[in-house]
Amino acid sequence: MNKPFLIAAVVGLIAMLISTFVSAPLNGIDFHCQPGFSKPILALEFAGSVQTFQAVFGADDLEKKRTAVLVSLERDFVFILAYVAFLAAFAYALLKGRGKWLFLLPVLLAVGIGIADLLENDALRNLTLHLESGYGASDTVIARRLYFATWTKWLGFAVYFSVLLPCLFRDGRTGRVLGIATGMVCFMAVMALLRISWIEPYVLSIFILFPLSVGYCFLKIRSR
Repeated sequence: MNKPFLIAAVVGLIAMLISTFVSAPLNGIDFHCQPGFSKPILALEFAGSVQTFQAVFGADDLEKKRTAVLVSLERDFVFILAYVAFLAAFAYALLKGRGKWLFLLPVLLAVGIGIADLLENDALRNLTLHLESGYGASDTVIARRLYFATWTKWLGFAVYFSVLLPCLFRDGRTGRVLGIATGMVCFMAVMALLRISWIEPYVLSIFILFPLSVGYCFLKIRSR
């Protein structure tokens, strides 16, 4: 039994279960997403300015929306810990036999992604709390920090998986299948940088690649 892949599979499964609770508070609430977005949390993350951020909330049911976003952000903290742990465990399981310290780069990338996510959530929380009191110059800085942290996080996923690509393509048919999926996600990351209409599809592709990676870990448990 391959214990590193077993650990990665279990941690990944836990992270997937946690993810279902993160966005639950936002279900059924009508936000005013900007063109190119249908998911409210992504619309807020990529708002880019306090004006767009405020427009996503709109003027109706403001307190209900604020509460939903804040609860979702609180839950997201646990999810961040879980997915960073999975990314680190997955990298170790995949690369531990390829080189003594080769797995350290993706592990550090995973930690960096988690830190960017925490900074993003802090900015989201501050802007959400300041909705009713009005935005000032400091909030404009927070909005810029949010935009930077958001891009750092999501592009970080593409960089992380691109580091694993060579190893995946050398790991048999199953590895090549996951490698092809990973390559497509990396391509979508480049397109997301070029066109706003690609941002949400790219983010959703990450959420598809995540369970595929967990499934790959389960398939590798019996390998040596």
